Amino acid sequence: MRGLRYRLLVNTQSACTDIRREQSKIVAESLRQTVLGWCTVPIDNSILGKAALQTEPVIEQVFLTPTARSKFDFEWQMYILRRVSMVAIRAALNLQHSGVQDFYICSLSSRTVEYKGQLKPNQLKEYYHADLGNGRFTSYMALEVALECRDMNWGTFKPILTDALIYHLHPIQKRYKEIMLDTGYLDQVLVEGASKAADIADVTLSNVY
Repeated sequence: MRGLRYRLLVNTQSACTDIRREQSKIVAESLRQTVLGWCTVPIDNSILGKAALQTEPVIEQVFLTPTARSKFDFEWQMYILRRVSMVAIRAALNLQHSGVQDFYICSLSSRTVEYKGQLKPNQLKEYYHADLGNGRFTSYMALEVALECRDMNWGTFKPILTDALIYHLHPIQKRYKEIMLDTGYLDQVLVEGASKAADIADVTLSNVY
């Protein structure tokens, strides 16, 4: 089983790449995960205009293994890792959320891979054509959903949307309640997170001063 993560960062300097990969490894190991390797997601940016090209992010993918030492399933392990990684890496690279240069993990899952961008559905498929254009790749594009529901009025569409949301959120709500009841685990995560954050802060302060 593997975890898939997409990360976006405008700055492409090799030093920044090394730092964010090293910080990802530190965070993953603190949560008992193992980083197997990295790859740059293949894209075709010939459809982008000049302004879009100037802010086009670097998009990378990382592969991870689950740990048997966690009582939570792999998806929840990935969720925790995603949240902690974004905070740690932004701090290590001195990035501001939604700033000119930023770091963002848009998905981290063992079941699905998300392809995102400020693009129309047909442009999205062109931009990620190396993956989405592969005959072995199956997907449910936003355009397909729009075509399926285009003739529905709100009265018809609303219950379909409601059922889909309930189905999607039910396991999340169930797991959230389980986690909130496990105070021992929460205390452990807080202690380990505080320790790692302190280590990262020490490095950042030493670089500044």
